[in-house]
Amino acid sequence: MNKPKVILFACPMWSSKFAIAHHIGWNLNLPIFSRDAIRNEVKEDLFYWDAQEFENRAKPRFKKLLNSKIDFILDASIDRKYYEYMDTFKDYDTFIISIDISKDRLEDMVNAKEYTTGVGNRLDKNYEDHQEFLKEHSNDVDLHITDENFKERLEITLEAVRNWYGV
Repeated sequence: MNKPKVILFACPMWSSKFAIAHHIGWNLNLPIFSRDAIRNEVKEDLFYWDAQEFENRAKPRFKKLLNSKIDFILDASIDRKYYEYMDTFKDYDTFIISIDISKDRLEDMVNAKEYTTGVGNRLDKNYEDHQEFLKEHSNDVDLHITDENFKERLEITLEAVRNWYGV
């Protein structure tokens, strides 16, 4: 019996995983589990951030998805919790997309997206976390997106995932 499949991302925040996940999901009819969507839902419902309410919503939904054993895309970065995610997905075939863009490109993207709050020193920390991930786990990655191939990222990732699926 074939294992279910999950597509994972290793990347700093704001580096295009949302766009890539949605491009793959749309083209391959794969559901996306997005913690950001649940985070926004909580803020929209309560008009403020409540971490406990977020966990109360996210955990059972994620558990239900895992129990369903269907293929899906996780729209989150595995950088800081690599071993935890690998344990969670031990019964899945995994495909890891790493977005290894330069810090300058990441800063340009954040500015272009006009994020005015919430970035602060998190950009530096997330970038550093990703560099640490790459030092230890670069060989576990199935596809690297870099400054050189970034503009073709949607086509590159879709083709790589299609090849992984054998379609």
